[in-house]
Amino acid sequence: MTKSDILTAAAVYGARFVSWLDFIIDEEASWKNGMIIPENDHDGQGITFCGLTEASDGLDLANLSPSWVAGSYYSGKIPYWKGVAGLPWPLLECVANWRVNMGVGGAGELLQATLNSRGASLTVDGSVGLGTITAANADSETRALCRACVAAADAHYRDIVARIPARAYALPDWLRRDQHLLARFVDPAPAPEDAMSVLATPAAPRVPAPRSLGQILGDLTVSPQVLT
Repeated sequence: MTKSDILTAAAVYGARFVSWLDFIIDEEASWKNGMIIPENDHDGQGITFCGLTEASDGLDLANLSPSWVAGSYYSGKIPYWKGVAGLPWPLLECVANWRVNMGVGGAGELLQATLNSRGASLTVDGSVGLGTITAANADSETRALCRACVAAADAHYRDIVARIPARAYALPDWLRRDQHLLARFVDPAPAPEDAMSVLATPAAPRVPAPRSLGQILGDLTVSPQVLT
């Protein structure tokens, strides 16, 4: 199965979801000869494919399809995207990513605690319901809210390592993923005409700005593959 197969199947859910799933596949998938392959991290979740697991998502390799992968990320056993679809852009993209990477409850608590630090008054219980979504939409500085959430996520990851030093191996990847998230959705690279201004600013990850469905699918080369 290729990335193009999955994104083509995801088109039914809209261009915004496709753009987010494009990011998630880049961060979650394991590859061989251009194909996404299953893996087993021996973490109690069983076989994993493109970030989806046997234990949590009901992965069944015998019935695996691009539509199942796309649908599972949209509204599967864990509705990573649809469960928080009322959040504003690009906060939805950030929180949906943490629901994949951190867990649904952890992502919800992160958002609620950050909103409270910006003047909201929410119960920090990890459940993103109407109150949390309303508070998020009421924040007039969504990009600043996203940056604050990223800072809180980074602090959370460092706290995990402080408590469990054996997890230190994962910290660089966790922090790098948050920087990719910022650069892709929150603070995308400036357009070429702004190149001169970039010279006077600190270096930052350079990841393409959010792209349309047509641009994403047009960039993908689909060629026959043979699994070995």
